[in-house]
Amino acid sequence: DIGVTGVQTCALPIYQNIWVLDISANAIDRAKQRLGEKASKINWIVSDIIEFKPPVLFDFWHDRAAFIS
Repeated sequence: DIGVTGVQTCALPIYQNIWVLDISANAIDRAKQRLGEKASKINWIVSDIIEFKPPVLFDFWHDRAAFIS
């Protein structure tokens, strides 16, 4: 998930091996606090998506606010 909203609202109960990328460390910290113990089940990445080099292959990519020009 790009941005922390998806993992908080729906992804965690359904999927495994979840990776969340957000440019904001503060947003990730707030999401971790809201998720509590469940946050440890997620791979958290602070990065600009343009500069991100995935260390693994992903089966599914979600970005609720991607703008392509």
